[in-house]
Amino acid sequence: LQFAFRMRRVCALLFFLLPLLVSAESKYGLPSMFLSNWKDMTMTWATNRNFNKQNPIRPNGPTGLRISANWAVSALSQDTFAIDWNGAMYGSNSNYWDGVSLLIPQTGEWKTTFTTDGSRSLPFQLVRSYYMPPNEPFYIVDYAITAPQSATGISTVRLLDLVVSDHPASSQLLYGWRCTPSQYGGAPTDGLNEADRDLYMVDARKTGGFYFSMGAFQPVSRHQVGGVKGAQSPLQQFINGALAGQDVCQDDQVAIGLESTATINPGQTVHLSFFRTVQVDWRPAVDASLRARGATAQSWISQTATSYAHFLAQGKRPKGLDADTQLMFDASVMLLKNSQNPTVGTIVASFHPSYGYKTWTRDGLFAALILSEAGYDAEATAYVRWMATAELRAATGEGFHTCYDYWTGAPVGFVEPQYDSSGAFLMGVYHTLVQGQSADAFKARTRQIEDFFLNNGGYQGLAAPDYSIWEESSDPHSGQGLPLSHFSFTQAMAFGGLIAAGKLEDAWGNANRAAACRQRAADIQKAANGLLWITTPAGGYFARGLWNDTGRLDDRADSSSLATIYLGLTTGDRARWHYEHMVANLTQNGGGALSRYWNDPFFFDSIYNPAGIAEVGAAGAPWGVTSMFGAWVELMMGKGQAVTARLQWMVKHAAAGMLPVGEAVDGVSGEFVWSSAPDLYESGGVFVWTVLMQQGLARMPNPAEWK
Repeated sequence: LQFAFRMRRVCALLFFLLPLLVSAESKYGLPSMFLSNWKDMTMTWATNRNFNKQNPIRPNGPTGLRISANWAVSALSQDTFAIDWNGAMYGSNSNYWDGVSLLIPQTGEWKTTFTTDGSRSLPFQLVRSYYMPPNEPFYIVDYAITAPQSATGISTVRLLDLVVSDHPASSQLLYGWRCTPSQYGGAPTDGLNEADRDLYMVDARKTGGFYFSMGAFQPVSRHQVGGVKGAQSPLQQFINGALAGQDVCQDDQVAIGLESTATINPGQTVHLSFFRTVQVDWRPAVDASLRARGATAQSWISQTATSYAHFLAQGKRPKGLDADTQLMFDASVMLLKNSQNPTVGTIVASFHPSYGYKTWTRDGLFAALILSEAGYDAEATAYVRWMATAELRAATGEGFHTCYDYWTGAPVGFVEPQYDSSGAFLMGVYHTLVQGQSADAFKARTRQIEDFFLNNGGYQGLAAPDYSIWEESSDPHSGQGLPLSHFSFTQAMAFGGLIAAGKLEDAWGNANRAAACRQRAADIQKAANGLLWITTPAGGYFARGLWNDTGRLDDRADSSSLATIYLGLTTGDRARWHYEHMVANLTQNGGGALSRYWNDPFFFDSIYNPAGIAEVGAAGAPWGVTSMFGAWVELMMGKGQAVTARLQWMVKHAAAGMLPVGEAVDGVSGEFVWSSAPDLYESGGVFVWTVLMQQGLARMPNPAEWK
């Protein structure tokens, strides 16, 4: 895509095992993540910078906490910490905490192993983990702090757990306060003394927000409810020696700091745990807080692990994978699950803040197909249901917008038109039927999209021109506008969608519409084979597209045109020749990967690079999604070893913890590009689907073959 863009529990730990942990997490961690309770709450997280070569711009930690009552509003902007270790301060600038982050897919633990505070190495081991128990109204923050085996005597740690509210657009002030048991009532069930059962809250209702609450699972030695900067700042007070104990603050942003202390013997670990929630009003926030503290942090952690393991077990389980491939498969499935808005149904394209938390309509539909093929029909149907009600580009039904807001489902301006998502929607509705579910609720929208394809022809029978798939409406070097084009990818998507529509109309008993959809598909197939094919001495290939203004062919090799094969628009010798031309011209990085198109400048010297600088060492960076396009064709052609090599390339270039990465990988250094990492469909999703297809556990993409 073009950018427009983790003392309650003490356990012994042998310190000599730490190098093993570090080596297992030696890759770069992902720069962003979502955690969802799969019901009505989502937390966004980001590392301290957007791009690998960027200076720190924020604390490493959660950047937002939202609920379904109004997804557009976040309750917090920072969730961070500082530590006093034997009198030495760490974290005086929260932005400088750095380490490696990864997800444990079988347990739902999102953890960061911190190694440095700026240029200083830490004299202790620190792991901060987050857990969001499914169907519960809060998340857990757990700090595991380990003293080195070589430490002389007992170490003393003071921990500041710090949350900063969001900054509302309203001129109204937020109200932060300490809420005591005498104020909220209720019998204690958490085993804490009365003085340790306080809740710390922010009332943002006057600014259009909700009620935030936090607390601890162990005694809090000091607290501060204050502002973000100056003398009232909890962080500044902690640095200066002690929190002041202020109970109330009215400000445009409120910072809440809770201090807990512990002593640690050499080689031992102490866990300090906290919770956060946001609810529509004070009483629900109190109730959610009391529910969290009504059990131990460890019990909630165990419950989260049970839920994640159960979700994985519900899906299709590939057999015989090596440990890394299996881990990447499981991680990709869980990231896909957490990528879906649990009430709206949208699927975010990337967790990365530079991506803008958008749903790319086409990518979301393919992610839904993958979830269904992986055994998760409910998630897939929720996305198709959203598409069936999403606002179209025009009242007459001129296809879908390119992007929609992940939180609200409303259209978001981006490069348009792109008609590939319209073909994808028809395939998605038909896939719902193939999976044994009723598609009747989607009939009206299906026919709107059918009519668009039936009534809007392009040049000499082609489907209408657009800017799909790479969304280049302007030249990546000069910035000058580019005309629409009849892209081979869009033609293949329209063809596949109309084939699916014909089968849907058969099921709905409308023979005339079924015939019309099939005829239009045949027209597109004939036109594409006649107008977009370039004959060469080696046989030939499909052009990238045909420019709408001049009728001239864009003869660059473009791997998205492999859709002409895996969606059935071409077969036989042409399919073989086209595949061979794409592989010969677009193979990158040791033969396991394909770039988008010939000499693709994105992430290299394009003026639209997300980071504003080159993130790769040469043009033509390989992409995971296009590499898997190649694998799908190779599966069709019986090239099993080639498919295995492409999957191994994906595993080799995974992030720490074997997590899927973003859109591209630097073909020179082999490092993944941070800008969109993780990309849920274009890395994790396509990997899952290819693994399942290779083992015969999932359908191929061609709807003509779905049964």
